[in-house]
Amino acid sequence: MSDHDKLQTLLAITRVLEEAVTNCEFELALRLQDELRQRLAALNPLAVLERGFAVVNDANGQSIHHTAQVSPGQALNVRVQDGSFGVLVKESGSRLDPQDE
Repeated sequence: MSDHDKLQTLLAITRVLEEAVTNCEFELALRLQDELRQRLAALNPLAVLERGFAVVNDANGQSIHHTAQVSPGQALNVRVQDGSFGVLVKESGSRLDPQDE
């Protein structure tokens, strides 16, 4: 085999290896992209709504976290998976016993 033939073979092998590396990098990038997409979906606050929870806000858009934040007659907005609706507080709630949670 001549030096020229050896060089051509080496160049062909180099091209094949470069293509294999590029394909591996592409596959790795796709896997990383999918993993990041899954993590982002898990962190999406609206994903909680898909599990049956709701987000409750007062008239100013403030999230309601505690019973002490609401009073009888107060209008609230409840957001669920497929939309939202208004509610009117009928009575103040009581705090849960930590053992009940």
